[in-house]
Amino acid sequence: MSISPGEEIYGSSRNKKTRPQTACEFCRRRKIGCDGAQRPGRQCSNCAACNVDCKYSDSRRVLASALQKVRNDFLASTPAYTRGSYVQELENKLERMENVLRRILPETHIGSMSTAEIEDRLRQDDYERDAMEDHLTRVHAYPSGYIYLGKSSTAQFIQTARDFKQGHTGKLPDRGEFRRSEFWDAPPWHQNTWFRAHYPDFTLPEDDLLSSLVDLYFAEVNPFVPLLHRPTFEKSVKDKLYLEDKDFTMVLLLVCAVASRYTDDPRVLSDGVTSKQSSGWKWANQTLLARKSLLSAPTLHYLQIICLFAHFVLGSTVPHLCWTVASVGLRTSEEAGIHRRKVKYATPTVEGELWKRAFWTLVYLDRQSSAFLGRSCCLFDEEIDLDLPIECDDEYWEPQSTVNAFKQPPGRPAIVSYFNCYLKLTSLITVCLRTVYAMNRSQIRLRFLDKDWQKRIVELLNTKLKHWMDVMPDHLRWDPDRKDPIHFAQSASLYLQYHHLQMLIHRPFISMPYDSEKFPFHSVTICTTAARVCADIIDTQLRRKGHLSPYHGLAAFNAAAVLLFDYWHTKHSGFPVNPADVEHVDTCMKALQVLETRWSFAGKLW
Repeated sequence: MSISPGEEIYGSSRNKKTRPQTACEFCRRRKIGCDGAQRPGRQCSNCAACNVDCKYSDSRRVLASALQKVRNDFLASTPAYTRGSYVQELENKLERMENVLRRILPETHIGSMSTAEIEDRLRQDDYERDAMEDHLTRVHAYPSGYIYLGKSSTAQFIQTARDFKQGHTGKLPDRGEFRRSEFWDAPPWHQNTWFRAHYPDFTLPEDDLLSSLVDLYFAEVNPFVPLLHRPTFEKSVKDKLYLEDKDFTMVLLLVCAVASRYTDDPRVLSDGVTSKQSSGWKWANQTLLARKSLLSAPTLHYLQIICLFAHFVLGSTVPHLCWTVASVGLRTSEEAGIHRRKVKYATPTVEGELWKRAFWTLVYLDRQSSAFLGRSCCLFDEEIDLDLPIECDDEYWEPQSTVNAFKQPPGRPAIVSYFNCYLKLTSLITVCLRTVYAMNRSQIRLRFLDKDWQKRIVELLNTKLKHWMDVMPDHLRWDPDRKDPIHFAQSASLYLQYHHLQMLIHRPFISMPYDSEKFPFHSVTICTTAARVCADIIDTQLRRKGHLSPYHGLAAFNAAAVLLFDYWHTKHSGFPVNPADVEHVDTCMKALQVLETRWSFAGKLW
């Protein structure tokens, strides 16, 4: 099958039937169902009841015409493609996806909606949600500021009823007329310690040490977890915002705490202590003495505080607290509605992008710690429709010309592209945890108990892993001789996580005998090969850079565990063991020894 540049691949426009307008202008504005298409004269019952003219606009026809023009322009500039197998492959994938959707939503008629209808519905949902948020903020529905309310909330339904009443009567009374102060104003007994913010007297590092730690943070941490925007952060420090904004002071203290593990300056140690494991704790402990009001609305600095503290405790003697803290941060993000895309913020801004970065940092921390601890994730992909961070380096966010704002120069890879690749890999972690490691009751609910479900799930995950590797940018592919130090470290981190996920997928089946029909995967071979690759990457990283991140320690621990299992399993079976695996285990243990000097959890794993 070939497609010529001018051929219509979406169906002939001559034969396509015009889709009737589904709602009149009145019903569309009120976000209510319209039955005009089924009534004589197309006068819907809502307009008849409210005694208004029932009008229909041509906005969809204009939109369809615009989309058709874009398609034609695209096809005109696209060379002919002759691989019929490619089209067949897409059709097969679509069929498999429809089967999965029918299993999840059995009453939904998947084939009955056109692309334009789906786009219209998604866009309408975005506008409705934005309108609801604007209304609740405008009428001060909550004393603490705006909080997110989903579709199932009663407030959404009440707002729909109010809109319908306004369409019928033409006016609405002010909400304030019916508010009773004893229920809406804060009572005296709310003035206790739980409902009042409290900040201690903070002590910052000396100016030269502060400057050094900020530089270290943006050199060693932010390229891998891009939470902060360097120009904005450094300007705030230069303007001494920490003297006015206590939340920013806490952000600055935690930046110093996280960066302290990358310096030998003795001033980062706790007073009277020589152990490097105390690095940064004297600044992190100050933030623990602060208290936010339970009634205060979520702020950007508050989310950044949670992200930084979760990252810091990951390297402590209680790394499992990272999972708890990240979960709190994600619930706070959900309360603020950060997990949902907003039409009114379609044009990127510095503040909007920082909110986005904070949210995705929490997702990253939550999924990583969930996999290591064997716990469920807080939010899944189907609950999030926020775009990934813009792949643009910090210095190009606010150029002198606004036309080039948030545009990465061509030919220069963005540092944050690593983080987006990593986030896509964490999506597979959630799939793995919800399927391969699902409880029996969940397997029944998801209809996984047919005899081939394990084979299908592992095959799906293997395919997605392969696709992730195929589309990886060239500058992030593993090359032990790569010159750029940031790209080298980023590629090492990505490949470690890739092979760690391979082990995570196949680990439950590592002792399962090979069966070409029931389970055609050599899980033990896949796991041991992945573990050896992890050990080699860690060895190269140690030789080139000299230090590792906490997640390298987790990968080293898992790789060593798999290699030791294979060692004893091989020995028990009477086969000769691979002596190189002992060296790989030694490499992993050496990595943990290097980490344990500053990251306490590594000493527990050694």
